[in-house]
Amino acid sequence: LRTQCQTVVSVFDVPGNVAEFLEEILEISSLEIFGASLAGGRENAFALLLRYVVHLHNFSKILLQDLRLAEDASAVYFDEISQKNLEVFEAQYENSQKFTLLGILDRTATASGSRLLRAWLAEPTRNLEILRDRQKLISHFLENLEFAKKLEKFLGAAPDFLRVSSLILYRNARPVLFFKLLNFFEKFFAVENHDFLANLWAFLAERGCGEEFREKFKKFVEILESVFPEDFALDAQEFVVQRGFR
Repeated sequence: LRTQCQTVVSVFDVPGNVAEFLEEILEISSLEIFGASLAGGRENAFALLLRYVVHLHNFSKILLQDLRLAEDASAVYFDEISQKNLEVFEAQYENSQKFTLLGILDRTATASGSRLLRAWLAEPTRNLEILRDRQKLISHFLENLEFAKKLEKFLGAAPDFLRVSSLILYRNARPVLFFKLLNFFEKFFAVENHDFLANLWAFLAERGCGEEFREKFKKFVEILESVFPEDFALDAQEFVVQRGFR
């Protein structure tokens, strides 16, 4: 890419009036519609690129569907066409994830984990610190397989917390959802899991989630416990818990 860019720069000059050139070739009224994507000198580089494309393919006009600014300098730009050609999320011969890179790699235990893996594949990082931190985490779990298996088991039984929080935020959550949350946490804090919880809190503390996070976590469970009467049953689908929604 660097060689190609050097070739372009050595053969073509930036148009004299960049804004006028881009507005004409893209058939737009103003560059302002692209916002920060074509600001700070980026419009010159874009004009130079389009001038090369126009010369190469003898285009008179270019239909631009989308133009986005990749603000994360540590992320590798990975456009949708490249993702499709490499079958990262969708196989070319069938609309399925089964034989894609995501389908092969995704052995996550939770919906949130699956979404995170997808995000990592969609925007690969080139930040060595982040990559080494991920490798360190993998090594930690490989060295503590028993802890890793218990964590996988508990998280696999957990609700989709991102979806749950969204439902609560927009007040679309039914009371039974709160009860299922409470039921999960009660099992989570069971006495027989004391050693596992000690290891979990120690692990989270190393990740920057210290005592404050732990207290907020327990406070959330206390709120759930205060919402429901002791005789509340899971099949009471229509039970309205006013305090829970407030």
